[in-house]
Amino acid sequence: MQQLTLALPDLVWPHPQAALPALHTPGLNRLLHWGRSQSQAAAANSTFFGRFLWQGSLLKQGLQTLGLPESQAAFWCSPMHQHIGMHSAQIISGNTLAIQADEAAAWCAQLSRFFADQYWHFYPYRADLWLVSCPQPPQWQAAPILDLNRHLDAANKPSGNGANTLLQAQTEIQMLLHSHALNHARQQHGRPPVNGVWCWRDAPGEADPHTLLLTDSGWAQNSLPLRHTLPPNWAELQNQYTASGSPMHTVMFDDSLMLPVAQGDGHTYAAQLQDWDQRWFTPAHHALASGSLKQLCISSQHASLWVRKPALPPFWRRQPVFQGAWL
Repeated sequence: MQQLTLALPDLVWPHPQAALPALHTPGLNRLLHWGRSQSQAAAANSTFFGRFLWQGSLLKQGLQTLGLPESQAAFWCSPMHQHIGMHSAQIISGNTLAIQADEAAAWCAQLSRFFADQYWHFYPYRADLWLVSCPQPPQWQAAPILDLNRHLDAANKPSGNGANTLLQAQTEIQMLLHSHALNHARQQHGRPPVNGVWCWRDAPGEADPHTLLLTDSGWAQNSLPLRHTLPPNWAELQNQYTASGSPMHTVMFDDSLMLPVAQGDGHTYAAQLQDWDQRWFTPAHHALASGSLKQLCISSQHASLWVRKPALPPFWRRQPVFQGAWL
């Protein structure tokens, strides 16, 4: 394998170290010893996801998937659960909500009827991501749902022409969802109610169609020719690599750390890292040592670690210990 990139959003622990238990990652520590890290200004989540998971306009991809003209004016609508605090709201969105396809279809149909006078039509592109067609291209601006970091306050408000109209529409949707029968059923089954939406316009991507992409993320573009699910172990990774024609670059994208980081759950964060160390970091170090892997890159929003087998073991360099931050 020529180059493997492990794209791991929220690999860096942003909370106080006191909230983090001891991390047991001997494989990652050995990779840190061999590698060199490159720090960078933190990339927005949508930029980091788009770098690996889709190519071009995400909105145009949605229009194409739904069989709508590429010229159709539209925007995205992300259903969410929000818990209102004194000055901000904590939000849950995406697959964490476990919205069912029939729920999304029912909500989109009802919202299409509700906004029929504005000629808005809601389509369930995914159960947790809806596309809204409209008569004219929106003039307002709003951050992609990925960039809210599960937190909504005054700084996130839409801006530009039509922003007030959009805010009014989002409030009307919130009121419609508040006492919806589907939400009563969700709560009876222990699932959070969908009590709000966030509307946004687009996010560009630059994924390479010639790269083998292994991910379970719902954000990955379905039409990428070399996209597959995450393998369970290193042996299956090698099988998928060979079956895909041994491409020059392989990317494994896993966003499993995003929820525990957002929730400040240090124990789940540590357990996930230890699992990755056993399944990916340690086997990657062995593959580099044997020469079956030429180069490894571990990438997050904040930095990247580039690792090759050194000509000589770097005995003059102290052994790093990963403690939730790049060294």
